[in-house]
Amino acid sequence: MDYYRITPQELGQDARIPILKLGDSGEVFYELAKEMVDTIRQNNRAGRRTVFICPVGPVGQYPIFRRLVREENLSLQNCWFLNMDEYLGEDGKWLPKEHPLSFRGFMEREVYSCLPPELLMPPEQRVFLADTCGAGYKDYTYKVRMLLEERGVACLGRFQCPGYDTYGPWKLIGGIRKGRPNDHDLKMAEQFILRMAQEAR
Repeated sequence: MDYYRITPQELGQDARIPILKLGDSGEVFYELAKEMVDTIRQNNRAGRRTVFICPVGPVGQYPIFRRLVREENLSLQNCWFLNMDEYLGEDGKWLPKEHPLSFRGFMEREVYSCLPPELLMPPEQRVFLADTCGAGYKDYTYKVRMLLEERGVACLGRFQCPGYDTYGPWKLIGGIRKGRPNDHDLKMAEQFILRMAQEAR
């Protein structure tokens, strides 16, 4: 099969996981938001936790999600929203929430602050950390974790793998760890996320 010239009819054939064929991006965003709301509702009724990995990109599902949550008055108190990472400035500290690249700022502006406080999950149910590094001998999330814990935020876990690094002297030799993360790294990250989600339940 030529994956660069696959037809709509061929899409999903022999796939290992089910594929739902949708129309434009608006339909995709709506289905994402609806699946989130449906899952939360079902788990709330069953007394189970809901654990989601919430990317900042794509983001079109979030306005629809918050509208559906408000319409249903759906409680998120037993939800864990896992945002994958956050940018740091040159001083090694988080970018301020007002910075246009801040993922925390986006989620605060576009999700959390747009919902009634009584429906929201506590702040400690909104975080985990992942990073890549070139040298591989240092825990690069340590300072961030300490800042989180000082503020009463529970860090669910930490994942680190090699990553292409051109920082400092590595730039002079064209960087190190080229080609990383690779497929194996991504598989390990997937296993970490699934394990963490299971433990959070």
